[in-house]
Amino acid sequence: MKHLQINSKVYRVTKEGVQENTIVGIFSSHREIESGYIAYTISNGQETRDFSNYNLGKTVFATKEEALACYAQHQDKFRKELLHEQREEYCNLKQYISSRMRYVKEECVTFIEAKLTEIDKELTSIEAAGKANRLSVNTPIDDLGLSNRARNVLVCKCKLSTLADLLNLPKDNLASTKGVGTKSFSEIIAKIKSLGYDY
Repeated sequence: MKHLQINSKVYRVTKEGVQENTIVGIFSSHREIESGYIAYTISNGQETRDFSNYNLGKTVFATKEEALACYAQHQDKFRKELLHEQREEYCNLKQYISSRMRYVKEECVTFIEAKLTEIDKELTSIEAAGKANRLSVNTPIDDLGLSNRARNVLVCKCKLSTLADLLNLPKDNLASTKGVGTKSFSEIIAKIKSLGYDY
């Protein structure tokens, strides 16, 4: 990602979706130089933020297709975060109405409670769907939908055959395996979490 130039388009993954941004500055500090990072300042016209190479390829991508794929992979997680934020807002509103606006008609509280029930049902539905779609631990590594590099590391380097083998492999061992770079390691961890398993 270090080849990106000022005025290049990049795509940032947020809880709300994929945002198109423009690189408006490239810089590096002494600390970032030591770490091998170059930082990019990106803007969507409303806000300007800085991202290091650590963020590029994880929350910021050079193509829209990569960003959409990342968003799709974490869509349930983002939706749950937004629902929790909405739930907190409604709870705060309900508390405010109950404590300071006693003259407000009871219908307002009833409406808010109905919205809270809606949100709770959707959260439950998302969690249930995640468990229902969880792959069996006997699923072959080849069927996990990993990139070729990540798949080859697990099958050829770690000699793993199934998801169960991967779940039983200590995380430190995986991280220290020759050929496992930051990108492959992050991809494998993200895949395990997206399947509903702790690692």
